[in-house]
Amino acid sequence: MDPYQANVELGFSSDERNYQFTADILKPIGATIIRLMTNNPEKISDLQQVGIDAVERIPIETSPQKENQGYLKIKKISFIIIYQYKKRAKDDNF
Repeated sequence: MDPYQANVELGFSSDERNYQFTADILKPIGATIIRLMTNNPEKISDLQQVGIDAVERIPIETSPQKENQGYLKIKKISFIIIYQYKKRAKDDNF
């Protein structure tokens, strides 16, 4: 069972993260406008809801490995994650 299915099966939403703690740390130091390194575009709107304005999404590039290909596919499909992969000589059909 993947993380998305597990959360739904347990009666939770697909993503239970709460960004209020992030805002509580950033606001006192005046960091209410940020550049965000993420592959999850939903984090931008989640942060906006707690008063943090992500003005730019900086993608995190990765090279999938055999050990994490299944996990990355699930995240891409279930959580609408945008992955930018580094070019590899052998892509292993990913």
